[in-house]
Amino acid sequence: MNYAESLRYLYSFIDWERGIGYGVDSPPRFTLDRISALLRILDNPHQRFASIHLAGSKGKGSTAAILESVLRAAGLRTGLYTQPHLHTFRERVRINNGPISTETFACLVGRITDAVETLKAEHPDLGNPTTYELATALGFLCFAEAAVDMAVVEVGLGGRLDATNVITPRVSVITSISLEHTAILGDTLAAIAQEKAGIVKQDGVLVHAPNPADVLGVFRETCMQRNARIIAADDSRCEAITKAVPHSRASSASTGDCPRIEYGSGSDSIEKPSARGEAARQVPVEPRTDVPPSCDNSTASRTARALPDVEYPTQVCAVTALGERREVRFPLRGRHQRINLSVALAVVDELAAQGLPVSVDAVCKGIEDVWWPGRFEQLSARPLVIADGAHTPDAMACLRETLAEHYSGRRILCVFGTNRDKSSDRLLEALLPSIDELVVTKSRHPRAQEPGAIAETAKDKVPATVAASVEQALAIGMNAMGAEDVLCVTGSLFVAAEAREDFDLAQELDPPLDLPNAGLV
Repeated sequence: MNYAESLRYLYSFIDWERGIGYGVDSPPRFTLDRISALLRILDNPHQRFASIHLAGSKGKGSTAAILESVLRAAGLRTGLYTQPHLHTFRERVRINNGPISTETFACLVGRITDAVETLKAEHPDLGNPTTYELATALGFLCFAEAAVDMAVVEVGLGGRLDATNVITPRVSVITSISLEHTAILGDTLAAIAQEKAGIVKQDGVLVHAPNPADVLGVFRETCMQRNARIIAADDSRCEAITKAVPHSRASSASTGDCPRIEYGSGSDSIEKPSARGEAARQVPVEPRTDVPPSCDNSTASRTARALPDVEYPTQVCAVTALGERREVRFPLRGRHQRINLSVALAVVDELAAQGLPVSVDAVCKGIEDVWWPGRFEQLSARPLVIADGAHTPDAMACLRETLAEHYSGRRILCVFGTNRDKSSDRLLEALLPSIDELVVTKSRHPRAQEPGAIAETAKDKVPATVAASVEQALAIGMNAMGAEDVLCVTGSLFVAAEAREDFDLAQELDPPLDLPNAGLV
């Protein structure tokens, strides 16, 4: 099985993210039974590494990226599991911030294919797994085989019944909560908070971001029921000093070369590390010195990321880490990112109290090296183009605030596209007060919303143009820009991804697969 074949295999199952495979043969929407059974067949890889588990409506991906960067700066071998991806599925499973190789990916999918056949034979009542469940199993198997010291695992949807909720993490983390996926998670903040709080474990630890009172009440009640400690991360841990200063991404280790792990030519060549199981969650994590040669990425090939301009803005912040106050350059901009950083710092303090070997210098280096593309990311300095994957009203409000914080008084043009399961009216209501001109478009994603109706709704509020593709929308927007104007690309992470590709910022792209869209909703 090669990489393209392995992708086709994963996408052949029910894929909630792409809206593919709904129907009478669909398994129950959300359950931990299938993923638990599949992982047992794979020898429970999720029990062989320590972890941090993150849920939330927004900010969990950025917080995960910050934590991974800090842990890696501390000398730990890290795993990072996030979704969706920008350009290649392999971005979802990272070792030391490097996406795994195509050979490794195909090798792991081959092993999962065998496990799925066993699952069908032994548990026919559970039905077929979903694409997301298979990706989660792949990530956990990869982390176990690569002998990571700590995996940072992001929840896909909700928390209580998300496929990732089979791990027992060192710390559970919940970022900002807002109304999202209400048909699945509930139509009140308290109901959604209840689903997110499902990641809190018995006798565990919860670190949470500032949230409304009814959300915090759910967190406190859940922690009391499960005898879990609760830690509130307020924004005093990170305070802005200056809004933006020039910064070179080329100088940051995590934004330049990305190592990849190689397992070898096939599954038989993978030398497995000894299982750590429950002990990995009960004792302080020390950097691994016994990593199998087949998982060592120190000699793997490296690929440099092309930069559009060396002048990459970053905010300067005063942070409190491990009891010390330091000044750092933080590449993720906006007040909401300072809140995410405050949450990450609270998690690091808790891990250090548990015995994790991390220094203040490592924390600061990890903060300064963090890179999380598609989140208020500058794609070009001249012309000034920003891409942000905001796709909820609250995220749009954060984007509007960040545009005002950094580009007050400047004319803002916007390329906007969203998905059919999002309320474009509510998104634009949150964003349009900051926008002078709008270009509405659609991504290549199967769930992309047609732009015509959006433009009709918006044209009474702001001049609106329809473009057939993100590439065309960028051309229209940049042609309309003046020397001091800003072009912001937003509404969907998939739109932001295509903008990055148009600026040649995608290191790699998955091969075209011509996948069927049968069952699309």
